[in-house]
Amino acid sequence: MKTSVMLGLQILGIVLSAVLAGLRILLLLRQEFKTRLDILGTVSMCIGVAMAIAAFSVWAEQGVQILKWASKGQNELQIRALLNTPHIFKVIFAADLLHVGSLWFPKVAFLAGYTSAYRAFPPRLRLLFRVTIVVTTLTFLGSLSILAFYCFPVSRNWDLQPKPGKKLCLAVVQWPPIFVTCVLNIISDLFILAVPIIALLQLPTTEAQTQRYGVMAIIGLGFISIGMTFYRMLAAKLGGYTEGRPLPLAERNWYIFGTMVMVVSSLIAFSIPSLRVLVRKRRLEKSKSSSVDAYINLEMSRTDGWSQKAAMERGE
Repeated sequence: MKTSVMLGLQILGIVLSAVLAGLRILLLLRQEFKTRLDILGTVSMCIGVAMAIAAFSVWAEQGVQILKWASKGQNELQIRALLNTPHIFKVIFAADLLHVGSLWFPKVAFLAGYTSAYRAFPPRLRLLFRVTIVVTTLTFLGSLSILAFYCFPVSRNWDLQPKPGKKLCLAVVQWPPIFVTCVLNIISDLFILAVPIIALLQLPTTEAQTQRYGVMAIIGLGFISIGMTFYRMLAAKLGGYTEGRPLPLAERNWYIFGTMVMVVSSLIAFSIPSLRVLVRKRRLEKSKSSSVDAYINLEMSRTDGWSQKAAMERGE
């Protein structure tokens, strides 16, 4: 993938993420009665979006820098050498931490949306929901911990010239933290996707038909995110860069793109329940407006009829 294409896709990811946050805030503002769960869901989604935008901005800024170097006549080997600095690795390490947050905070928002219906759940679905909350919390803490502390102290993650007797340790390009964070994300996604699926199966047939398209969209986007997680994991291993192989810019850009798709598809999937509420409200408002218009037209026609009748009686 060309760096210019990667840059454009990161900008697209920023725009889509910002739109999702704006719609979620709009929904909250339009609610007459705001519960704590509504506020928690909106705040969690906005935190996830902010982290995603910050991470995408890191890659976009690097894309701009690479294009500048290329415009000055630097070849790929020279550009890769320029990217191999402590500052760049510090920024990449921060971006990976932001990716973890951008994947997990939307899950909190999603679960907050379902919590309001918890009392109506059948016993088995209640149990699954409680287990999902625990799994989501533990997988988030596990991913954050292994990425942040696999190389200790944390400064080792951008120390490219370790002291004698110490090995180079960069969590962002080493197999164990990449593998563990990807597997934990997949486990968490599977548990969360099970909640709407089982909830749909518990509904009567007529209600299930109206809900199934939203659930299908959530499942589809969720599996896209899971697929991209597998891609990141396999690309890291098969590409060999976790074993010290230099990563060509084209492969690096594909890896960055895969991460963006994973995050954005997850953001959209976990925003669908709230977006459906917003769409329903707009449809309801339109139906009310059309009903009022029809009533006004009816009354006007009646008034016109009465006026014509009175005129005929007066012989006008």
